[in-house]
Amino acid sequence: MNSKKDDVGIQAVQEVYNGLQVDDEWSIKEERGFTWWANQFKQSIWAESTVEDGSLAISRVHVETEFLKYPKRFKKIDTQLAMMMKLSSLSGLIHDPQSGRLKWRCNVFVHEENKFWLIDMLCFAAIFQLKDAQTLGLISRQLELEHDHSCHPESGPREQFDDNLKLVDRTIIPEGQKPITSIGQSEFEGLSLMLNDQKIFTSTGENSLAAYVPFGRDVSLLQIDMNQPHPHLGNGILYRLSLPPHDIWPVASVDAAITMDMNINEQQDWLTGHFLGSWCLGPVDIDTQTPTFISFIPAVVCSPNVLHNMTFSILMHNTFAEGYFFAYDRHAKADVQEGAF
Repeated sequence: MNSKKDDVGIQAVQEVYNGLQVDDEWSIKEERGFTWWANQFKQSIWAESTVEDGSLAISRVHVETEFLKYPKRFKKIDTQLAMMMKLSSLSGLIHDPQSGRLKWRCNVFVHEENKFWLIDMLCFAAIFQLKDAQTLGLISRQLELEHDHSCHPESGPREQFDDNLKLVDRTIIPEGQKPITSIGQSEFEGLSLMLNDQKIFTSTGENSLAAYVPFGRDVSLLQIDMNQPHPHLGNGILYRLSLPPHDIWPVASVDAAITMDMNINEQQDWLTGHFLGSWCLGPVDIDTQTPTFISFIPAVVCSPNVLHNMTFSILMHNTFAEGYFFAYDRHAKADVQEGAF
């Protein structure tokens, strides 16, 4: 990695490298990031060039893991992937048409004032990507897709997996079995007042909040809930942003392909929030689904600061979606086949 000491993006990538305790033997240093192998899957972590926003220098930092080979897209497979993304935590799936690969991807906008909590989040996101790529063998068999295994060009295939992959079972899941004591009803009520000040109507429940966020001529529903544990990670904060389907139907077909396309497009847009989660299809009622952004913050990194900052980041996904559907021409729809696997 470049050693520019005043580049916040390179600093963040170096801190992730140190936090993951990456072995030089299994990594390749690059100008603004690095690639490494903790198991059979290649993971790349890099920072975009910084931009100035007032007095802050900001860099978008990406974490990406190659997962499955998917050279030709099929509607049935896209639908199953969109269903799988309902269980997203800190990453989403994107399809790279040039390489024909499915990749786990997340990214955050780093500056000097938020590094203190975002670096830990990125480290956990990187571990989750690698762990999911390793353990979702059943998904690949169901979809009849091949795992995208690779190896270090000099060290070869990694037979002994990195100890980071044990962190999920040893630390993250046990922490998820404990109650979250750092966040309570007072934090949700304070967050409600902050949103009301921005003319976003809210209602609070026990350790939960619903916010009605303007979208087109209607509102999106943002639900924040600490009462719905993740099926694998246990306790945490679940964010669910559901777009109003009746505003979308006139301009787009609501299907799995469009949520995959939204994941790709949001990677290219600077007017958005931290991409820590995924767009998927969420239910409105028994017959209706709508594009929904889901993010789950595991208990091990939950705090009042994370609750507040992630809430306002999720609101930026709503802004992105308004632009995606109404403000500019979207990319041409991907070539998705109707046939079976």
